[in-house]
Amino acid sequence: MATRIDYADKVPATKKYSPVDKPDSAIVDCAILGSFANATSGTKTRAEIIKAVTEKMQGGWQDLFPKWFQDYDQRSSYFERTVSFRLLALTKVNLLIVDSTAVYRLSPTVTDEDWVIVNGINAITP
Repeated sequence: MATRIDYADKVPATKKYSPVDKPDSAIVDCAILGSFANATSGTKTRAEIIKAVTEKMQGGWQDLFPKWFQDYDQRSSYFERTVSFRLLALTKVNLLIVDSTAVYRLSPTVTDEDWVIVNGINAITP
């Protein structure tokens, strides 16, 4: 039987990941989806979505998660990365559709029941 070799002591230490407290993904997802509620054209650019989510989070969420919201307007901030990852997740589950020019639109599979949930979660105040 082969012996197990532990390489942990032979590999140089890497930077440890230190997670930042942030709102639950459902809060961010609903802020993204809610931004389409009043979209006149039915489409939004990534920048428009980030702006809408920023406005939603400034309603008190930034006070609960200050490190996450810190430098929110800077490229690759914790905030922007979270929104980017959630946009990707929403497209993977077919709630959003993105075209080749990075313009997002709601999927036709979003139902009235989905909107009840989105609006209910968006009504939560921090």
